[in-house]
Amino acid sequence: MKKIYLFFALFLALSGPVYAALTYNTCLNYYNRGNYAASKNCAAKLLTANRSNLQIMYLYAHSLLNLGEKSAAYAQFDKIRTISPNSKLGKESRKYMKQCQTINTSSAAAKKQDYGNYLADISYNCKWSAMPIRVWIQPGTKYTDTVVNAFNEWQYVSKNKIRFISTKSESQGQILVYFEENLNTSDSSAVGYTSYAGCIGRFFVGKSRIHLQTRTRGQIVSQKNMYGVALHEIGHALGIMGHSKNNNDIMFPTTNIIGVHTSRRDVNTIMHIYSK
Repeated sequence: MKKIYLFFALFLALSGPVYAALTYNTCLNYYNRGNYAASKNCAAKLLTANRSNLQIMYLYAHSLLNLGEKSAAYAQFDKIRTISPNSKLGKESRKYMKQCQTINTSSAAAKKQDYGNYLADISYNCKWSAMPIRVWIQPGTKYTDTVVNAFNEWQYVSKNKIRFISTKSESQGQILVYFEENLNTSDSSAVGYTSYAGCIGRFFVGKSRIHLQTRTRGQIVSQKNMYGVALHEIGHALGIMGHSKNNNDIMFPTTNIIGVHTSRRDVNTIMHIYSK
């Protein structure tokens, strides 16, 4: 097996007086450019005068989340959920509270796994030269949130060294994600594969394309399995051009892996690639 939404742009309907919307847009523009520290500080200042504004709180929470401040983000999402449990933002906040908990659990588990990396096992590695990486995901699928969360995990475990931003334009994307019922590959057991962008020196040029299979053996792929496959393929698209030999790692070559999250060795490997 070769191999928003919130690391993506937040496009929320604005409300309230015009001056508040303009100030909110300033913070939102920072976020959409991937400058999460600036959007965090901007939203925090705005909250001093608008402590109960759910949209500002929501933007602040996602800025914290993208900076890896999971506990603070969790608390902020919890505050939104408490204030307005039945609103759209309240329901979304519950979802992201669970995501914060999942990432914390995954990080704790990774610390108990193998240290080191598997650079010696991969044939070659390449990387994207600038952040954020533009991502396009084929619309009209129930797996969008799952794939977004898989991108988020790589961003979080890299401590924001690797960042993503969504684009609605397929032509503008650098990593493109497609969904297919049956993959057109020579390996009948493959449930995902990645075709790489060109690599000149140490840097990608062009587009990497991730193909994810939505059915296997006649059955619809579960969200959990899709998450694991997407996480693996994103690892390839980020530049891990090969596989680990340890089935503790998400980059093990088959779905026979112990967990569905990145291991410490996965993190060490990708961080080495992007620290050079």
